[in-house]
Amino acid sequence: MKQSLLLLLLLVAVPFALRAQNIVMTPDSGYNGQNLSITIVGMGTHFESTLNVSNINARLVGSGNINDYAYSVRLINDSTIIGGLTLANMPRGYCDLVVQTPDSTFRQSSAFYITTGPASIIEVSPSSAYDSQTVNVRITGQNTNFQNGTTPTIYFMQNGNI
Repeated sequence: MKQSLLLLLLLVAVPFALRAQNIVMTPDSGYNGQNLSITIVGMGTHFESTLNVSNINARLVGSGNINDYAYSVRLINDSTIIGGLTLANMPRGYCDLVVQTPDSTFRQSSAFYITTGPASIIEVSPSSAYDSQTVNVRITGQNTNFQNGTTPTIYFMQNGNI
């Protein structure tokens, strides 16, 4: 009887004791220059055990130990933290998420992916021309797929008309 009770106790208690402590952040991807509202959910973390909730720190750690820190971090309940995050100069690829409380540090590897930002036009030169004037135009883009030697079709609009 004692052995059966001990086995039952082990079957119930061990899974809770071995429950992994991991954290997940939403959203899980973004690009440099983006300002995000984030939610961090911890499983098996018990954030409520922190003595001073104002000392919660969350950050992304990219390759080369580059850090972007969350701001206005607030504890919502024992497993949820919210805040803001502005991505700046993070290397493209996966980043680790690190949450520090006065009691513990939680780290989730490859929790966030830095993507290239949206395609955009940085500069058009010259910036003006006369009606019916033929000019050579230089267009500089960021995160584009412009290729040397190709002839793209370009439209200029004025007041919504091509």
